[in-house]
Amino acid sequence: MALAISDLGKPAIPLIGARVRKPIAVTTDTSYAAGGYAISAAALGLSSITSITLGVSSGFVPEWDAANGKLKVLYGNYDAADGPLIEVADGLDGITDVVFRGWVDGVSL
Repeated sequence: MALAISDLGKPAIPLIGARVRKPIAVTTDTSYAAGGYAISAAALGLSSITSITLGVSSGFVPEWDAANGKLKVLYGNYDAADGPLIEVADGLDGITDVVFRGWVDGVSL
């Protein structure tokens, strides 16, 4: 299985100029690699991504890394040495089928 991204069957919300906001759901799998899942603008039906904002799901916290075009998945560790959140391990089976819902802002095609 590969990372799945769906638009929830809802139309994009027009913003300023060619920018739009789209509701999305991202379903994870075990192909997670250090640094996060690579997500392209084309996979979201956009020419560029401005931001991705997703909610917490099943105890996992998504974080959009705009500089690298990757979605990181973090979890609470409560260990002072690591900080409050750490990235999940490569191929972690426990994140299979976790669904993050939220928004992507970007420039439409």
